[in-house]
Amino acid sequence: MRKIIEVKVHTGSSKRKIEIKNGTYHIYTHANPVQGKANKDAIELVADYLGVAKSAVSIIRGVKSKNKAFKINSDT
Repeated sequence: MRKIIEVKVHTGSSKRKIEIKNGTYHIYTHANPVQGKANKDAIELVADYLGVAKSAVSIIRGVKSKNKAFKINSDT
């Protein structure tokens, strides 16, 4: 599976979850956007949600923004 998904990351959230609204994945993470912690947690959440390895998920746009694009590379 090769896929690009649009993502909006909500940092410092009280809940850790993913919601899909209008085709955009809204990722809620406890982590704050410091030293890439929120990005790392967002990648982990997406990987778990899609059932792929963390190494199959990468940020291709928006590393320093709340709005991101993730690329999913997986053989499943």
